[in-house]
Amino acid sequence: MDVDEEETFDLFTLPSVARDRVIRNMSIFDALSLSFISPDCLRIVSGAIRYQRPLNMRINISEHDTFISLYGEKETVTTIKFEFRKLEGDWSANKELWDVDGIKIFAVKLPSGEFAGFYQAFAPPDQEDVCVNYILAHLLNLFTRCTVQLLYVNFVSLRDEFLVRRAVSSLPICENMHLEGRECRRDHNGILATTAVTKSYRSSSMVFTGKRVVDKLRCTDRIDSMNSSWMTRESLLNLNCTNVILDRSIFIQSDLLAFLKKWQKTTDGSMDRIKRMEIGVPNSVLPLDLKEVGGKPWSTKRRPQWFEDWDCCNGIDIKRADGEWCTVLQRPLNTFRFVVWKNINNP
Repeated sequence: MDVDEEETFDLFTLPSVARDRVIRNMSIFDALSLSFISPDCLRIVSGAIRYQRPLNMRINISEHDTFISLYGEKETVTTIKFEFRKLEGDWSANKELWDVDGIKIFAVKLPSGEFAGFYQAFAPPDQEDVCVNYILAHLLNLFTRCTVQLLYVNFVSLRDEFLVRRAVSSLPICENMHLEGRECRRDHNGILATTAVTKSYRSSSMVFTGKRVVDKLRCTDRIDSMNSSWMTRESLLNLNCTNVILDRSIFIQSDLLAFLKKWQKTTDGSMDRIKRMEIGVPNSVLPLDLKEVGGKPWSTKRRPQWFEDWDCCNGIDIKRADGEWCTVLQRPLNTFRFVVWKNINNP
């Protein structure tokens, strides 16, 4: 028997404690490679590795640059990167190959024989979105201490057959979501209904999406939507985000007044992050009659004239139950602006 045969053994015949110890001492790349053998291997490896360092993930989807990258919590250098490409030419040189339900996965190897952490995935024809979702789900199941920091999608020139909502259907939550291009109307609502967003959301599409959606926006930092016709009254009332821009909404007077009344009565912190909001509304929605919420004209004894770059001299001030003040501006035309004056408690 030669040396190679003596050093080869079936890992999965070992007792579970010994097997898990071996897996735990593998490099992150070897553990990832092992997990592709079968669903059972994924389950076993995921339970064994207990990768100590939290990982961050970025998902990038565009016509020519679709990838998923993983990197350490305090690192900028990519640890693992999956690129999604068309299978052209000889991709097998110096690479390891797995075939999972027709999805071919190549792993680049260094001259030493070690994995480099760079992978390419090739989908069967017209199943690129399925391929992205498979790799995404696999990585999230394997590395359970993983935070998806950014989902970026550029819809410009994406083929109609590529459904982004299907590509990210296994993504339950991300910190930041940026959607670019007017074509995002095809998948916009499906994405927002599936994936919760915890920090920032941005969409550059100005095209009407067709219907409203019960979204999962839980943003704390920023929302910037160039077409907000999809947003429901419930979503508006549940906002607790520092900076909000909602262009081209279809909110009516009662929606805006309900928001103001809720803010006026809420003292449990559930709306305390709100600092500045701008909502584009249809014709005839403004002006609002703010007498029923105790609106008062500006007084120099109460607050400054300017809030950052907004002149609030014509704004109407509303006092909350805990003594905090906000100002409502109803100019320019068809624009509802709302600002909160932090740490100002005046009569």
